[in-house]
Amino acid sequence: MATQKSSFLSRSCSLKPVSDFLGTTIGMATAVTVGTVVSLPAQATTLFSQTNIVTNPGAGFNGSDVSQASATVTSAGATVTRLAQSFTISDAGLWAIDKVSVMGYMTSTYGFPPASPFAGISVNIWDNAPGLAGSNILGSSTNLLSTNWTGVYRTFNGVLNNAQRPVMNIAANFSGSGLTLAPGTYWADYQLTGLSPTGGTTAFTPFLMTTSGGNPVTVNGNARQLVSGSWITISSGNPAQGVSFPLTVTGQKVPEPSAVLGLGLLGLGALVKRQLKPKPDSDKAYSHFR
Repeated sequence: MATQKSSFLSRSCSLKPVSDFLGTTIGMATAVTVGTVVSLPAQATTLFSQTNIVTNPGAGFNGSDVSQASATVTSAGATVTRLAQSFTISDAGLWAIDKVSVMGYMTSTYGFPPASPFAGISVNIWDNAPGLAGSNILGSSTNLLSTNWTGVYRTFNGVLNNAQRPVMNIAANFSGSGLTLAPGTYWADYQLTGLSPTGGTTAFTPFLMTTSGGNPVTVNGNARQLVSGSWITISSGNPAQGVSFPLTVTGQKVPEPSAVLGLGLLGLGALVKRQLKPKPDSDKAYSHFR
């Protein structure tokens, strides 16, 4: 390459071609061409979370928390044929989804602490309620990331000391799936598989709960269920009402194009700087870089 001179250099120096720099990492910055994806530190953000199922803290088996069914919606949970719950992302920007977590249980006899009976999960993310005309699946995962006990037992109304329904967290891994979501309202549908200690395979999901005057109350909602090949809005109890399910969605922010370009230029500048090495008799030439 031809020798270049600069007004702030006391001697000339050779610069390597820009192509020699591409892909070289300088700390957190990388010299890239426009359009190249820049790797950023992974930092998961909780984009949506509704997880309150506890009605009686510390009142259950071995001092565990209890999720007690209400007096009006007396069922402990919904059978996980396929269940669907809406969620809304309000954080600005574009988000790469990395994890979707739900809750479930299998009725059985367990040791303490109970081990999760779940061995599989299937999750679809929709742009609208599944079953509605024009609704589309945006992304899917069958990759079980983790499953563990929540520390909560689900019980029927009026029952506290029962340990047959330990509620588990079950998380699906979406990292690397390519699913990115902008702010808006979406739906997650899911199915769970596993084997209980006594050989059962039927999974259930508890409802979101709250309390009023110390009594358990089932949170109203618009959750849906796949029944005989058709999606329906769940209606349960007396009087009948809708229900909501626990759900958590996390993701990582996708950099704006301007940020990617800025990081690329920063990295390129740092690399050019490294190439400007002083001659042995010119130790004052690069005082601007010290």
